[in-house]
Amino acid sequence: MSKSFRLTIVLCLGVLAVFGPLATDMYIAAIPAIAHSLSVTEGDIQLSVMGYFVGFTLGQLFWGPFSDRFGRKRASLIAVAVFAVASFGCAFAPTLNALIVFRFLEGVGGAVGMVVALSVVRDLFQGSEAAKMMGMTSMVMGIAPVLAPFGGSMALRLANWQAIFVFLGLFAILAFLLVALKLPESLPPQARQSVSPLGLLKTYGGFLIKRSFISFAGTGALLQASFFAYITGSASVLISIYGMSPTTFSLVFGLNAIGMGIGVQINTRLIGHISPRQSLRLAIALNAACGVALVALQLAGLADLLSVCVLFFVLVGSMGAIMPGCNMLAMEDNGRNAGSAAALIGALGFGGGAVAGALLGVFANGTAMPLFALIAICGVLGLICSLVTFPPSRQSDMAIEALADNV
Repeated sequence: MSKSFRLTIVLCLGVLAVFGPLATDMYIAAIPAIAHSLSVTEGDIQLSVMGYFVGFTLGQLFWGPFSDRFGRKRASLIAVAVFAVASFGCAFAPTLNALIVFRFLEGVGGAVGMVVALSVVRDLFQGSEAAKMMGMTSMVMGIAPVLAPFGGSMALRLANWQAIFVFLGLFAILAFLLVALKLPESLPPQARQSVSPLGLLKTYGGFLIKRSFISFAGTGALLQASFFAYITGSASVLISIYGMSPTTFSLVFGLNAIGMGIGVQINTRLIGHISPRQSLRLAIALNAACGVALVALQLAGLADLLSVCVLFFVLVGSMGAIMPGCNMLAMEDNGRNAGSAAALIGALGFGGGAVAGALLGVFANGTAMPLFALIAICGVLGLICSLVTFPPSRQSDMAIEALADNV
């Protein structure tokens, strides 16, 4: 496949994958303004955040089998259209209940991104080539966490909170046109699967007991829980405990997102010399080491702002190898139901993140230790899983390495 074709695929999939980060990171800063506008409390507005998360989780489980039955491109176009309509609905929502409903629909539409990205890459590429394509897509997706917080703040300064959702709606329209014109259908009609609700449950159940899937997807969910804990708790730790200003925090948060892109690049280089499994284990070990170091520094009273920021940077950077690696290895043996497999990977990862956020709330005590401990526990458990549960390397890994040398 030509380089231009690969870049087109990366651009299309990257744009689809940024819907989730954009719709969350741009929105969070506007919660106080929305609460004031709708004459409700900020706690009430949190229900709309939960509505989006619920829609995002259920949407992944829906779009996966839908794309297996009707194709990746059709699923993408319908989902992006839903996202666009829901975004404009949020912008003009007259009540809290209306906002919650539209945010739920926005989550359903936005959920298609990673499902289709994983499925299309699995349809068209194999082994290290697939891991590299997923890594490049993750780099495009990594731009959203860098720009979204600033975009949301700028919209509030120049206009109002409604402008955020108008922007999201317009972005969805542009994404619809890009997908319609440039994204090829990667799933031929003869390869499509018709799945009944009972059959779908059996498919998901089969994935959950299949070692070649659950070992990688489960490990990925643990590490994503660590990552979601960082996203959820880093603002409170750096701003409330270490006294960092909100503006500086936005810069640090964006810098860490760039670190994830660096992690993708390092992982891409490594895969040319070692197998995807080995590269993944190294990244997980680095992630676990950062978590343990955070806890040790906190216990010793040595966790100053600089050391915490450096460890956060390395922690997030390691996710640039972990997420693409876990995702693509979990998908490797599941091409027949790639959409459903991608959906379950997303649901497990997002579920791990939701649990991590809930645990942070339960154990919050005004110190950084709950966040550091949760990051460390998830990292260590993920490392243990990678050492104990990963299936033995297949002979194809040798071919994968040879392919990587020629890519």
